[in-house]
Amino acid sequence: MLVGLGGVGKTQLAANLAHRMWQDGSVDLLVWVTATSRSNIIAAYAQAVAAATGFDDTEPEQAAERFLTWLATTSQRWLVVLDDLIDPDDLTGLWPPHGLRVGHTVVTTRRRDAALIAGREVIDVALFTPEESVAYLNAKLVSLPNLNNDPDGLAADLGHLPLALAQAVAYMIDRNLTCASYRRRYATRQLQDLTPLSLPDQHRAIVAAIWQLSIERADRLTAGLAQALLKLAALLDPNGIPTELFTTSAALSYCINGIGQTDDDDVRDALNILRQLSLATLADDGRMLRVHALVQRAVRDSTPPGITPALAQTAADALFESWPKVEREATLEQARRNNTEALLENSGDSLLHPKIHPVLNVAGISLGNTGQLAATLNYFDSLYEKSKVLLGDLHPDTLTMRNNRATFRQKAGDLATAIYEFEAILRERSQVLGVDHPDTLTTRNNLATCRGEAGDSASAAEALALLADDFSRVLGSDDRRTLTTRSNAAHWRSETGDNAGAVAVCQAIVNDFERVFGSDDHDTFAARSNLARARGRGGDSAGALASYQKLLVDRTRILGPQDPETLATEHLVAIWRGRVGDREGAVRAADDVRQKAERLIGNNHPEVLRIRNTLARLLGEVGHLDAAIREFNKLVRDRTFILGSTHPETLITRHNLAECLGRLGKLEEAIKLSAAALEDSRRVSGPDDPLTLTVQATVGRLYGERGEAAIALSLHSDLVERHERAHGPVHEATFTARHNRAHWLAEAGDVRGAIEALAELLSNQLDAWGDNHPGLITTLHSLALWQGRAGAHDDAVSNAMRSLQLAIKELGRNDYLTLTARENVAYWLARRGDKPLALRMYRILLAGQESILGPDHPDTRTTRHQIADLRLNP
Repeated sequence: MLVGLGGVGKTQLAANLAHRMWQDGSVDLLVWVTATSRSNIIAAYAQAVAAATGFDDTEPEQAAERFLTWLATTSQRWLVVLDDLIDPDDLTGLWPPHGLRVGHTVVTTRRRDAALIAGREVIDVALFTPEESVAYLNAKLVSLPNLNNDPDGLAADLGHLPLALAQAVAYMIDRNLTCASYRRRYATRQLQDLTPLSLPDQHRAIVAAIWQLSIERADRLTAGLAQALLKLAALLDPNGIPTELFTTSAALSYCINGIGQTDDDDVRDALNILRQLSLATLADDGRMLRVHALVQRAVRDSTPPGITPALAQTAADALFESWPKVEREATLEQARRNNTEALLENSGDSLLHPKIHPVLNVAGISLGNTGQLAATLNYFDSLYEKSKVLLGDLHPDTLTMRNNRATFRQKAGDLATAIYEFEAILRERSQVLGVDHPDTLTTRNNLATCRGEAGDSASAAEALALLADDFSRVLGSDDRRTLTTRSNAAHWRSETGDNAGAVAVCQAIVNDFERVFGSDDHDTFAARSNLARARGRGGDSAGALASYQKLLVDRTRILGPQDPETLATEHLVAIWRGRVGDREGAVRAADDVRQKAERLIGNNHPEVLRIRNTLARLLGEVGHLDAAIREFNKLVRDRTFILGSTHPETLITRHNLAECLGRLGKLEEAIKLSAAALEDSRRVSGPDDPLTLTVQATVGRLYGERGEAAIALSLHSDLVERHERAHGPVHEATFTARHNRAHWLAEAGDVRGAIEALAELLSNQLDAWGDNHPGLITTLHSLALWQGRAGAHDDAVSNAMRSLQLAIKELGRNDYLTLTARENVAYWLARRGDKPLALRMYRILLAGQESILGPDHPDTRTTRHQIADLRLNP
C-alpha cells in the first residue's frame, strides 16, 4: 500500500512499477483500477475477467466474483493496481487474494484507517526532499536554463510537493516564466489561476482541486467540524500547530457557532479523521498537527474573503488563551511564536486594526525571553511602524509597541536610547491616558529601572518608592503591582548601599505577598529572591545561601525541577555556595545545573549562558584557570554570535576572560582584551556606566600587576571621582574604589599615604555602617597588610585580629573570608616573631581548610607548607 498526501506521486510510483513489470515480462496480466468508487472497482474487475477468460458476464457483481476466483486459481502471473482508493468500505469483499506467489496487489490511497492498513505492507510516500525538488526542476528545465533562476525558492514555496512542482513547471513553460516570476504570481494569485494549459505527468487533477474530495469526505464524517478546523489551521504554521489550540474555549465557541455543539472529544476525533485522509499529520503524542502549505493555500483560496478576519481573530484568541504565563517547554514556545507569525502573515491587517491583538505582544516578549534581542527589536519595530500607519502615533496600542521596543533596547544594553524612549512614552501616555493610568505608571517603572541599570541607583530607588505610593493610591496597597513596585524599590535601595534598610523592607514585602497571595505564589517567590539577594549584599552570605536553598525547595515543589525559574534559583544556590567559600561544591553545583538547563531549554538560552559564565568564573576561583579560559573563550564566541560583541553580558564575559588570563600570568593578552572591552563599553554605554567602571577597575589592576602602578593609580583615582559623582561619598561602590586607590597608592611607593587613606576609609565606613558590617573585613585586612609591610607589626596583628573577630561574628567560622582573615593573623604573628601563637593559628586554619576546602585545595597545601616551615624554624 502506497499511502500519502494527495499530490506526492503515489499514482506515478504505482504506474512506474506496473510499466517496469510489464516491460520486463514479470507479469502476464496487468489490471489498473481507478478505485474511487465501488462501482468503478466492479466494472474494472468485470472487464479484466472478460479479457483474461474470453467470457463476458452480464452481471457485473458475478463477473467481479469470478475474477477474484480466477486470480486465486490461475498459474498466470498478475498485478492488480487499485489506484486512489477513497473509501476502504468500497473494497469489502473485493480484495484480490494475497499470499500467492504468482500475484501482487498495489493500492494507492490517502487513507490511514487502522482497519485498512492492519496486516498489510505500508509504504509512506513522502514529499520530495529539497535536493530532490531542485533535481526535478533542473531536469525539467534543462533545455530552458534561463527560466531556472531560483529553483530553491520555488521548491520551498511549493512545499516540495511533486504535483505542484510538475504543474508549476508546465505553467512556466507555457508562459515562458522564470522561477522568480512564477513565485511572484504564486504570492498574489489563487491556485486555480496558475493552472497549466494541459496537465503533465499523467495528472488527473489540478493542485487547486486535488484535495477537495478528501475535504468533503472529512466534512461528512465529522458533521462539518473537519472543514471548520481546517479553515483555522490554514491560517497557521504548516510545520506544526499545537493541537491544544483547537480545544480552547475560543476555538470551541467558533465551532459551536458554526456547526453546533462541539466538545474536546469531537475535536480530537476530527483531527484524527484529517490524519486518516492524509490531509494532515499528527505527532505520535497527538500534541502537534501539520498541514501541508499547499493544502492550507487551497483551503484559504476557497474561503470567502469576508470570513477571514473572524477566522483570524478566533485563531489569535486561541493562541493567546493557550499561551502560559510561565513558558516551560521550548518546543511549544517556538511553535506558538511560529504560528503567530504565520497568522499575522495570512490574515492581512485583521490582527492590527482596529486594535492590535494581544497575542502579538505576547509572542514578541516570548521571543525576547529566548535572548534573540536583535530579532525581537526588529519584530516590535515592525509592529510599531505598522501601528502608526493603521492606528496613529498616539493610539494606546501604538504606544504599547513603542514601550516594548524600548524595553528590549534596555535588555540589549542600549540604555541611553531606552531612557530617551521611555521619557517620550511617559509624556505621551500621560497626555493620552492620564497620569494615573496603569500603563502610564508601568512606563514610570520602566524608566526608573532603566536609570538604575545605567548607574543611578539613588534616582531609581526614589522614583520607584514614589511610584509604589501612586500604585497604592490608584490600585490599592495590596495590589500585585503595588507590592512588586515596592519590591523593586527595595532592590535599588540595596544598590545604593543601604543594605540593612533594604533587608527590612524586603522582609515586610515578602510578608505582604504571603498574606495577600499566599506563600506559593509566583510573585511571592520573586520577593523572597529579592530578600535573599539583599541579605547577601549586606554581607550575610550564609543567610543568602540558606534563603535561596529554601526557595529552591519550594519552587521545585510548585513548579517542578525543570521549570526555568527553578533552574535560575538552582543557579543562584551555586553562586552563593561559592561566596560562602565552598567553591569546589559550587563548581559541581554549577556544572549540574548547566547540564540540566542545556538539556531542557537549549544551549543558547540566556539563563544557560549565565550559568556557563558562573561555571567558568568558579573554575577560575578554584585554580582551574586553563579550563576557565577555555569556557570563557567559548562563551565569548557564543554570546557574541547571539547578543553581539558589545552587549553588556558579552562585555562581562570578555572582562572575565581577561581576568583569568591575568591570573594565569598572561598579562599582555589580558590587558589588550580588557582595554578593548573598556573602549567598547565606554562607546556603547558611556564612561559612567556601572559595567564600564567595573572593566576600568580590572584594566587598572592588570596594569598594576604588570608593574605599572602609576597607570593603575591614575585609573583607580578616576574611578573614585566617578563613583563619588554618581553615588556620593558613602556608597559601597565608592568605598571599594577608594580601597583600590589606596592599594595602588602603596604599590606606587606611597605606603604612608596608603595607610592614611585606608584609616580614613575605615573611619568613614564605621560612621556609615557601624562596627559590625562585613564590608569592614577587607579594609581591616588591607590596613594590616600595609602596616605590616611598613614594619608596624603590632598594628598589623591588631587590625588582622579585628578582621578575624568580625568575620567570625558576621560570617561564621567556616566562611571563606573568615579562613582568609585567620591566615592573615597567623602570617603577621609570625612576622612579629610570635611563632608559637602563629603555629597554633595555622593549625586551626588547616583544620578549617581541610573541612571546608578539602585536603588538596591550593590554600590547604599552602598552610601545610607554612606549618612545616614554622616547625623547622621555630
